[in-house]
Amino acid sequence: RSLSKTRSPKSPSGNDPITIFLHDTVSGEETYFSLRYRSTLRIVFTVFAERKGLSQENLKFSFNGQSLTGYETPYSLGLEDRARIDVQIGRRS
Repeated sequence: RSLSKTRSPKSPSGNDPITIFLHDTVSGEETYFSLRYRSTLRIVFTVFAERKGLSQENLKFSFNGQSLTGYETPYSLGLEDRARIDVQIGRRS
């Protein structure tokens, strides 16, 4: 019976999967990834860089103006499902 309960997609809990969007601030292109709520974002950042054929040193990731290192988790940032992380391609400052 407990499986029939509906959970809000905006409040993941435990280690449920969450979808996040990486938004290229230059092109406007968005790429989505699914990862566990308590997994580090580094996994997503690495795959994104590989898909783009870029080095992670040339990418700057941020959420709500906060620069991200990749060691954060959706849980530690309080991300909701379908959250958007900005990606700036170019040199890190």
